[in-house]
Amino acid sequence: MRERNRIHSLSFRVRATCLGLLLAPGLVFCQPAHSQGVSPALDLDRSGEIDSNDVFLFASIWLEMYDIGARNFNIEDFFPMAGGNTWHYTAGIGEPTDENFAFVIEQQFEPLPSGFEAFRIRNDYDAGRGDRQGVTDLWRYDDSGNLFYEGFLSDVTLTLGLGIEVPPQVVYFSDPLPFGIRDQEVGQILQGTATSTIEVNVNDQPMELVFEATGELQATGFLQTFATDLGEFTDVLRVRFNVTIGLTMGDEVFEFDFFNNTVFFKEGIGPIAIDLSPDVNNNGALTIDMGTIFVDGSPVEITAQ
Repeated sequence: MRERNRIHSLSFRVRATCLGLLLAPGLVFCQPAHSQGVSPALDLDRSGEIDSNDVFLFASIWLEMYDIGARNFNIEDFFPMAGGNTWHYTAGIGEPTDENFAFVIEQQFEPLPSGFEAFRIRNDYDAGRGDRQGVTDLWRYDDSGNLFYEGFLSDVTLTLGLGIEVPPQVVYFSDPLPFGIRDQEVGQILQGTATSTIEVNVNDQPMELVFEATGELQATGFLQTFATDLGEFTDVLRVRFNVTIGLTMGDEVFEFDFFNNTVFFKEGIGPIAIDLSPDVNNNGALTIDMGTIFVDGSPVEITAQ
């Protein structure tokens, strides 16, 4: 019988390799101390002071207060895919800038083993280094307008910890993870399991590692207004997701849970914020501060609307 080791925290690189998944730029768990005189009930990001990020987190935690209501939507309207589309995110004024980064859709497509082609979304960090620098995620819309996460490719060596390194390679999932569908209902839960075999070096010894990701995604409502570093957006779609990563090495299975993370989408623009605060990490909430969307082949600067 294989031993199952359930792990609830790990280094940045585990998340980096185990999914662009899903729009998460990389996390680490920590427990910052509260500075004297600041109420823990108000200092939601545990930075030691009451700041603009706490306002963001408050809205994220109590989002039901701002819901417009339930209605059906098409994910393709909220996550436009076109070569050159760019979304840049920042942790905000006064926050660490190490994780400020951009999603960039490349002009070329990635051929998949299934015969289809996937969009390539590259992760670009401002500092030229980051937890997912060198990693490109593979996304595909099918003919019905359903969106799937198909895998990733890396041109750098990724370090997972536990003595594991992942050399540069392309990882295709045997079954992609669903990320949205056409005529999707608010509250509807999408589930899927993706599997693949990854080449790794364990303590400098090459071997194969079996990778399995189980995802659960739910669009939970629309927000009347949502503030970002770029400005205030209206009628914003909120999507929450949970992911469990399973790594099998020989007779051992290691599992990693990443729960209650949230992405916010604006119709016609794409993801405008990524809230990873439920994991109490030092990334906090990242919001869009600039970007470009290509419409009919022409670039359009993203503005708050």
